[in-house]
Amino acid sequence: MIDNLTLENLHNSLAGELVFDQLHKTIYATDASVYRKIPLAVAFPKNQNDIKILIDFASKKMLL
Repeated sequence: MIDNLTLENLHNSLAGELVFDQLHKTIYATDASVYRKIPLAVAFPKNQNDIKILIDFASKKMLL
């Protein structure tokens, strides 16, 4: 499981925003489908480097 310290470190490495409060996670848990999955966090990348960082983070965490 990923803890808040890990998410805070990820947030600090981004130029954009990363939010992991319950309100944002609940709002972004719903899409146009019938499924509802609470996300770990919600990212608002600001540039291409943010996207690279997020993909790298997600790729490494999928291996755990």
